[in-house]
Amino acid sequence: MFEGRVCSGCNNGWMSELEDSSKPILVDLIRGRRRIAQLDSDESLLVGRWAVKTAYTLNSSSNFPIKVPESHLRSLFEHRSRLPWAVAVVGAEVRFTDFAWFQSTVWMLCGPDNLTLNIAPLMNTRSYKIGLHFGGLILVTAWHSIPKWLMMFWSGVQTGVWPWKGECGWHSDPVGILDSNPPELSVCAHVSEIKLVHHRYLSKK
Repeated sequence: MFEGRVCSGCNNGWMSELEDSSKPILVDLIRGRRRIAQLDSDESLLVGRWAVKTAYTLNSSSNFPIKVPESHLRSLFEHRSRLPWAVAVVGAEVRFTDFAWFQSTVWMLCGPDNLTLNIAPLMNTRSYKIGLHFGGLILVTAWHSIPKWLMMFWSGVQTGVWPWKGECGWHSDPVGILDSNPPELSVCAHVSEIKLVHHRYLSKK
């Protein structure tokens, strides 16, 4: 897969198989017949791999100047039982729209000022967030490679898809932004609301 071109072997092989195996689950999620929190680990892996595959294809075919590292595309192809290293997928049930998507390398950084200033210039080359909105479902693929910083998700709004378990941060920003904007902009909010938090700032419970 490169610049939007997918070889016939991949398109008719593992990508087609992934589409077929994940479709029943995705259709139920998109139409609101199931909740993300109800997925088991195998279903979460399928949905996560589908979200990542779709996000990478859109990124590759777009004119967005920052591309997903080629090693991530290769890892998705080579390893069927997991996602590329440090990649997370979160989902949310939202108001219906036909289709929208959004990508960004802009993060809100929650940490000591001196560390925040040091890592801010790295975001364009060491991170990405790509959100997809189908029907009533949003899936966001996110990655960064900054040591000692963890992803922070939207408590009560976003649900982890992959990894199924793991350490992360949760914030409690108001959800009014989702009601005050058109549904097609919901994906922008969900991408923006995934932040990075330094491990010192994580509360211990």
